[in-house]
Amino acid sequence: MPSSYPHLVIARIPGHIEPMDRGERYEDPLTEELQKAAAGEVTGGGSQLDENFFIRFVDIEICLANLDSAISLATKVLEYCGAPKGSKLLFEREGAEQEIHFGKMEGVTLTLDANLPAEDWEKYAGEVWQTIENLLREESLGSIHGSKATDEVTEVYLYGPSSENIIKGLEQFRSNFPLCKNSTVRVMNG
Repeated sequence: MPSSYPHLVIARIPGHIEPMDRGERYEDPLTEELQKAAAGEVTGGGSQLDENFFIRFVDIEICLANLDSAISLATKVLEYCGAPKGSKLLFEREGAEQEIHFGKMEGVTLTLDANLPAEDWEKYAGEVWQTIENLLREESLGSIHGSKATDEVTEVYLYGPSSENIIKGLEQFRSNFPLCKNSTVRVMNG
């Protein structure tokens, strides 16, 4: 741990986000802002998998100059980058474990049936993510934070200010898009 940044803080962010996406979405912007303020640096990151090898949460290891303004800056940056509700900073202060909860975004999982006809997947798979991303952006509902595919389903993880609005915004899309036949949506709990 660098002596100028003596405080180790772990940012624990719930949800499925792949390592490359984690870097782009959270670690790179956080590094940039912490360095600008001479407040700290990101020193690592990792993912916690569940029994089905889905990412349950990610950890970002941060070394900070102090536990006041530097923590405030880190929280502000991570929220700006889309950290969902249920996120928390974990650290020690004077030998006692501390937690600060943060995050403003709400998550929705859109589950697509992987057992639909192969011709539907071949024809529409290339446009499903772009169509969802465009819908979310045009309606100011949020963005895609990741996805996970198995032999049975493909899950798409969507985050925005209101899970209810995301679900409403997806209604027409789900009823008209061929890959959404048999799809389900559920609110993620952070």
